[in-house]
Amino acid sequence: MLTKLGSKPENRSNESERLPAFLKKLFWQYDFGQLRWPTHCDVIIRQVLTEGDRESINWLRERESDDELRKWIISRRARQLSLRDLRFWQFMLDISEPLVKEWLADPERQVWDNRDKAA
Repeated sequence: MLTKLGSKPENRSNESERLPAFLKKLFWQYDFGQLRWPTHCDVIIRQVLTEGDRESINWLRERESDDELRKWIISRRARQLSLRDLRFWQFMLDISEPLVKEWLADPERQVWDNRDKAA
């Protein structure tokens, strides 16, 4: 079971952390001043994994281990990642090819991944 995500285990605390200003560009559709780590970790992780640059990814990986990020992706079957993002994080986090192929074969996923080909 995936536990509530936060800092690496040795640094976990109950305090919410404001996000650094350099992340603001990733959260244009949110009230950035209201976002807190780890309170809004699902939104934050998704945005960094899908839109983040090197600086934001490094920031996230200082708070979450690769194992926790892998668990986050697996628990969601990579539903919120584009095919390109999924393949990148598969490589970076050593997610098995059979597991990724299973996700990609899901008919619901195929509708999304193939939406541009239908036109």
